[in-house]
Amino acid sequence: MPSPLLPNPDAIEHSHSLFKRILQKIQQSHGFLPFDAYLETVLYTPGLGYYMSGTARFGREGDFITAPEISPLFGFCIAEKLIPVLTTLSNPVILEVGAGTGKLARDILAHLEKSKISLSEYWILELSPDAKARQTKTLAPYLSKIKFLDRIPDNTFEGVILGNEVLDALPFSCYEVRGGQIFERGVGLEDHTLCFITRLSAISPPEGLDLARCPEGYLFEICHRLSPFLQALTHPLSAGALLMIDYGHQAHERYHPSRSLGTFQCHYRHHAHDNPFFYPGLQDITAHVDFTAVMDALALEGFSAIHYQTQMQFLIENQIESLIQIPPTPEQRNALRRLLLPELMGESFKVVYGLKH
Repeated sequence: MPSPLLPNPDAIEHSHSLFKRILQKIQQSHGFLPFDAYLETVLYTPGLGYYMSGTARFGREGDFITAPEISPLFGFCIAEKLIPVLTTLSNPVILEVGAGTGKLARDILAHLEKSKISLSEYWILELSPDAKARQTKTLAPYLSKIKFLDRIPDNTFEGVILGNEVLDALPFSCYEVRGGQIFERGVGLEDHTLCFITRLSAISPPEGLDLARCPEGYLFEICHRLSPFLQALTHPLSAGALLMIDYGHQAHERYHPSRSLGTFQCHYRHHAHDNPFFYPGLQDITAHVDFTAVMDALALEGFSAIHYQTQMQFLIENQIESLIQIPPTPEQRNALRRLLLPELMGESFKVVYGLKH
């Protein structure tokens, strides 16, 4: 990592405090800490984990820029997609999971208000106190509609469940193929330094992975928490829809033999790299989403008309070009380029939409 990107002394001390927690967990796990448990620690430890501390994650000052930060056009298109289902429900709510800075919620509410669409409440499921504070500030004009949740609702409701770059943030497990067998990659210590270690795994190959075609040392990830999370999240929804946007692939693409290095990436100050042990707690660590697993989980929860497409297809279908002024401003022209072009976000990000009656 280039020296200008090294953390300041306070951030290093923050990371060192989390490192001590990791050491304890490795000792408690008899020297082999499963990678998903490592991610749970570095991402979600209260006050110290990447998603749970005051670290600026979004925008130019953070580690990455999400679509809502690029342009309100993104939120307007999502609102356009949601209007047909919202108008069929008597008391609809929107439940957004992990609302980032709150800009997506603000843009959706603004477009619904402009379109004269009635919404009972806008719920935000948020675990990070810092993120909640940012969202409260961003959503100041709409706070009468906002309800913050710290867990999935117990009671049934009707409306829409929404998530942008949520599923990639779930802790995942890492595996390696050697000699036609699957080995689990965990976290251990070598000379007091975090490192990958492996042990033989008893898991069956995921759908789409052909061990016979995998090159030696083939790496892949499985998010074992994905299906349980989606089923728990969508179970209280009695009627409405779910819309999830993330980067990833269907199983046959995600587990193709040519994708031999896996898909997980670390993000630190807009630099992507592959070292998950770089200053724990100060960087994001994600893997591409298995959208076949997503659609299978939704089908189990009674969703129908499940639709999968690229972000480019979704935005064009929902009239993004009709929402800009003519001629477009330079900002709008740049936003369209970043959101739509296949080599940028247009094809790497996918959208899953399903209905529940």
